Amino acid sequence: MTEVATAVTQLGGQIPGPKNTREELDPDTALALARELVGLVQQHDLIAQECSEELSLLLAGTDLAAQAGSLVETFARVDFRAAAHQLEELTALLERQVNEGKI
Repeated sequence: MTEVATAVTQLGGQIPGPKNTREELDPDTALALARELVGLVQQHDLIAQECSEELSLLLAGTDLAAQAGSLVETFARVDFRAAAHQLEELTALLERQVNEGKI
């Protein structure tokens, strides 16, 4: 399952898809999911893998897509320490983009 998730993530970065628009992406949902993910990471909960994949799908086509994909790969390696750091950066960037109206 992990290999499949990693392959899908890698292919997703190579295949151009439709770019999300502000109308398609609910920034509140993305922020809520990112914040929920922070709690899961702190608890070392394996559900974080699934949540990171969902966040990656939400952010597909945005400026944050590559970082979200990288986060999924880190969770696939079950590296919670690195994931926590990446998630902190991603959440801060997401909050900034939402506040600036870019997402």
